[in-house]
Amino acid sequence: MKTILVVYTNVKLTNKEIADNKLTKYAFRTSEDVEVGDLIESKDYSKSMQITDVIEANYKFYNAQTSELRYEINSTKMYPIKTIVFKEEDELTVFAAKKNDNQY
Repeated sequence: MKTILVVYTNVKLTNKEIADNKLTKYAFRTSEDVEVGDLIESKDYSKSMQITDVIEANYKFYNAQTSELRYEINSTKMYPIKTIVFKEEDELTVFAAKKNDNQY
């Protein structure tokens, strides 16, 4: 598992364009084979994401105020980093989750 930083964009940007536009970077965790510059998409987000950094460390939390990445919580501003998993979807595949008994 590694940590990746992404910016939201529907077109591939250069590092200069990312810096000049002061785009905010967001952290995710993944075990997928990715590299800087890859564009990824998810139905959970309205824009695609461009990977700007691949960090070979499995950080678990980020600080929303300082953007610090950490392995443990040290502030009330710390939040868990979401995990990205790639899935190939087609019209004959339905994704579901099993409900626990207490969810009925």
